[in-house]
Amino acid sequence: MGEIRDKLSGITKSVTTTSGRLIKTAKVNASISSEESKLKKIYIEIGLKVRAMYENGESLGAFFDEKYRKIEESDEKIKALRAKIDLMNGRITCPGCGKVANSDSEFCPKCGRTMNSADDPDDYDDEPEKTDDTPVPYTPAAKPIVKVDKPVAEYKNCPVCGKKNAVTEKFCYSCGRAI
Repeated sequence: MGEIRDKLSGITKSVTTTSGRLIKTAKVNASISSEESKLKKIYIEIGLKVRAMYENGESLGAFFDEKYRKIEESDEKIKALRAKIDLMNGRITCPGCGKVANSDSEFCPKCGRTMNSADDPDDYDDEPEKTDDTPVPYTPAAKPIVKVDKPVAEYKNCPVCGKKNAVTEKFCYSCGRAI
């Protein structure tokens, strides 16, 4: 009887956790929808104002500056809310290229950039600076194409740290080396 109670307790905890995450995600999605609705209203106001101004021969001015500021604020809120959903679902977005990866990724599997959001995207170079102590990224030798009857592996190991990475990734999520 104790085993059944323990199993039911475990199931209840799992359902509660999942339900809580779904509720949080729904609330964040509702916030995104609210911000998008605000944007639509601003766009309508802008359109009506532009038409009226042009019909009266007026020029654009402070009105549009204020509306643009509001658009930028809403865009930033939407971006932050989407990042929150990704984080709640165990994903993070590369600040350099926008690739969504698992939250345990220290480096972007697409561009190799650190996933630390504190980095300034404008400071990022496509190629890391080479120094005498910087190892050359691993580049596999070309191999002849051979027909294989078995399915191709979904993962490949990093030659530097050994972590498993998806075969489609160019850089290791753990150490940032080219794979």
